[in-house]
Amino acid sequence: MSKSDIFQCTIRAVATVTCVAESTILSRSRREEVSDARHILIHLLRERGFNPREIAERLAKAVVGSSLVKAAMFGADANWGRVLCAIGYSGCDVDISKVDVAFRSAKGAVTVCVDGAGIEFSEEKAKEILLEKEIDILVDLKDGSFDAEAYGCDLTYDYVKINGDYRT
Repeated sequence: MSKSDIFQCTIRAVATVTCVAESTILSRSRREEVSDARHILIHLLRERGFNPREIAERLAKAVVGSSLVKAAMFGADANWGRVLCAIGYSGCDVDISKVDVAFRSAKGAVTVCVDGAGIEFSEEKAKEILLEKEIDILVDLKDGSFDAEAYGCDLTYDYVKINGDYRT
């Protein structure tokens, strides 16, 4: 598998363990080069048990591609509503009343949504988790049998300025 193939796999949505292992390093370095992001966010969206695989991949990509989710990650805001909103944007038929959302990093994990509703959690602990360089957004749909992973990064002030001023 060439580096280009690995990068394309990362962009599409990583759905196999072998691809994840080979693409993680490239994904991290490419995100640093391309996005100038404050944190490198490796969003591991585990649409635990959703069927078919294409739907799980579409949901994972919808969450990591959401500008509102990216902005929340930049602000270290554990905004589970933006994750659910991105799932809604995907166009997939999902029973939101079953969805759980958690955030995880080297500093620990915090569950913020259970069965489609926000729960009490420590904002201080969530912020500590979300200030780390790598963050996992864990989504459990409690349906089906496929997992999917997608990678992305946050939006920083500099990223928006650079790309907003860029002219072709």
